[in-house]
Amino acid sequence: MSNRIKRILVLCLALATIFSAVPFGAVAATDWVPANVKSAVFDANYYAANNKDVVNALGTSTSALYNHFLQFGAKEGRQGSPIFHSKYYLTNNGDLKSAFGTNYVNGINHFGSYGYNEPNRKVAKIENLGDSFEAQIKASNSKVIGLSGAETALVTSSSDEAQIWIFTLNSDGTYTIKNKSTGKVLDVYAASTSSGTKIHTYDGNGSNAQKWYIFKYSTGKYIIRSKCAPICVMTTSSTKLVSSTYTGASSQIFTLVECESTAPEVTPDPTP
Repeated sequence: MSNRIKRILVLCLALATIFSAVPFGAVAATDWVPANVKSAVFDANYYAANNKDVVNALGTSTSALYNHFLQFGAKEGRQGSPIFHSKYYLTNNGDLKSAFGTNYVNGINHFGSYGYNEPNRKVAKIENLGDSFEAQIKASNSKVIGLSGAETALVTSSSDEAQIWIFTLNSDGTYTIKNKSTGKVLDVYAASTSSGTKIHTYDGNGSNAQKWYIFKYSTGKYIIRSKCAPICVMTTSSTKLVSSTYTGASSQIFTLVECESTAPEVTPDPTP
């Protein structure tokens, strides 16, 4: 064997040793996710909770998880956020399925260019919690959404009907959320898509600003998003309620504490 061939073999063995020591997914990938929808597409905590194989291989570092999503997860159709799932997006929008098939990366890029501004797009699996029910909307700090005068506010839980909301399922899978005390419904002010827009109560008019999707974050925990703002979700800000860009922050995660049913009471048939 010539000295040249020996040198090549030694070099190859050295390179193999180096690359075998590099953790799976550790090589930095180009960040191709559209910046305007990045937070809606990827939430490291959510990704970790729903991809245990990745955590076992890489740990819980945000950068490592995001790097895995960029290189592998997105292409495999893994869900990176509760409010957007590229595989679901392509599967449940016929025109996109025809255009992109199972190219989930193209699905994310389409969402960043067009879909984020198209409120009727089906972007992720939504929760169906029943046709009608009453509940308190409990924030992560154990306060609940209620009313302070005519405005929504974070308040201490009590039996006050101003803290009870009637959820009614609409045909498009959204819920109308009506205050039991006033009969007014949760509404994104002026149907704005801007982050930080206040959520108040208003007379029901059936607009997208008054229709709310419920997405599962984890067991018993939910993200609530207005149909008019596909990348903004219900958020507590100090004592206020606003519609803000999804980040996965605790201020955007809610528990629904169900009260008595709004279904009509059924009188037993007296006939033996």
